Amino acid sequence: KLGIVHGKIIFFVNSTSAAYRLKLFFEQFLIPAAVVKSYTHRIGRTARGGANGTAISLVATNDAAETKALTRVQSKQSPVVLESQDVLSQPAPLAFDIKDIDCFRYRVEDVRRAVTGIAVREAQLNDVKKEMLNSDKLRAHFEDHPRELNLLQHDKQVGKARIQPHLGTIPAYLVPTALQAPAPSKKRKSHGGAYKKNHKRRTDNDPLHTFTHEEGGGEAGATPASKKQKARQQAEEDRIHDGNAGIGVSTSGRQKWKAARKKGHYNPKTIAKRERKARLGAKH
Repeated sequence: KLGIVHGKIIFFVNSTSAAYRLKLFFEQFLIPAAVVKSYTHRIGRTARGGANGTAISLVATNDAAETKALTRVQSKQSPVVLESQDVLSQPAPLAFDIKDIDCFRYRVEDVRRAVTGIAVREAQLNDVKKEMLNSDKLRAHFEDHPRELNLLQHDKQVGKARIQPHLGTIPAYLVPTALQAPAPSKKRKSHGGAYKKNHKRRTDNDPLHTFTHEEGGGEAGATPASKKQKARQQAEEDRIHDGNAGIGVSTSGRQKWKAARKKGHYNPKTIAKRERKARLGAKH
């Protein structure tokens, strides 16, 4: 789960009880495990077809017999010369600092206490019952003795180790610093569209760049393009300043709704009244 060892792992133990204890220990962390009673192993199987593989031996350093056995094996194996010209005995210590996983000490201790002897024995009995129920040789026996089959099927497991689902997830604060993945780089956000992708400031909406000044104060030297631009600007100013007086054309949805339904000052009666007042005012 921390990426220290990849792929499937095979543990060799010296007793069936130890195998089931290890199986229950892994299941507490939601790591699938199975007990294999017989297996012919060859160290070359860890690195077949150009794949990398590692064989790890767990040695108790405080046990004199195991330390002596390790020294004897290392003396029979050819050492490996590293690029730094250092000689490394085989088997060599795993390049791993135990302090990196010291933060999991409390979790491991709690799980180790949860895997009791009763739980190990019940796990063994449960596997035996499954083998009996799936056995072809016992099928005829159970057909003749259905009561025994019924008792075997309804025999409840006692002292089962309780699985704690939260142990299958490693929180971010528990992951050692040396094993943490690098944080993804954050992309800088655009400044409200003021900058383009080439990091140059936009000038099409900047009045300091769009303002034009004509020599002589007239339009004699004005180009057709500048005349059209000035006409558009004048029309925009008329629309903004005149509002709904009838000179400019409003773009608001409310005014469009009134114009379509002839409401307000778009009403023919209102228009006629306004024109009549204008004529009377003109006479006075």
